[in-house]
Amino acid sequence: MLTRKLFAEDQNPVTASVVLYTKPGSDLTTNRKKVEGVQKIILKAVEDLKTDNIVISESSGNILNDFEGMTEINNVSVAEKEQKLIQKQEAV
Repeated sequence: MLTRKLFAEDQNPVTASVVLYTKPGSDLTTNRKKVEGVQKIILKAVEDLKTDNIVISESSGNILNDFEGMTEINNVSVAEKEQKLIQKQEAV
């Protein structure tokens, strides 16, 4: 253990890359909470791993844990929910 600490400065940071293959109809690619959950599992499983060094992507290569980029997706999701609520209200 002492040797590991002595040379820790010379080591590259720990990284993890994960590709998720989702079933058709899955909301994993657009559900931020689920992606954060996957990220937390990976973070706990790999010693000395930092959140910034995790890349989670789907099979087509889109990065899922780019939460800054997901802001647009979240806005669309809110708009979709509002639209569905309006449709329910109009149906009554």
